[in-house]
Amino acid sequence: MHSSDLTLNIQIEIHKKYSEIKFIHQALTDLKMSSVTEKHRKFVNTAMEMSNICNVPGIGYASAEKLGNNGYFLACQLFMRYLQLEGSQFTGWLQGITGNKKDADQAYIALEEWHKQFGSHKGKVENVDQTQ
Repeated sequence: MHSSDLTLNIQIEIHKKYSEIKFIHQALTDLKMSSVTEKHRKFVNTAMEMSNICNVPGIGYASAEKLGNNGYFLACQLFMRYLQLEGSQFTGWLQGITGNKKDADQAYIALEEWHKQFGSHKGKVENVDQTQ
């Protein structure tokens, strides 16, 4: 085999691997987006009660840990903070803790939709201690 043939074969193999990686990345991205959508759908259609803060769309494990360090462990505690602050104040506050604007926006949208769905007197949020 000539060196030019070998180079061409290597280039073909690299292109195949790149295509496989690109396909896998897109599949994982699609899966992540569908799970976020499912998480949002489930959250806004379920009474909050004593739900873990990770159930709030936009709040993953890293953000939940940061919120926990600030005394927020339950979705209803985050909801109470949402009720205390106006839109951009809430997302700014949440972004300040989590460091992620996109996730703060997702959480705000979900809490806003949940509030429209259930109102503030459902889901047992009124008896939860509020951390400032």
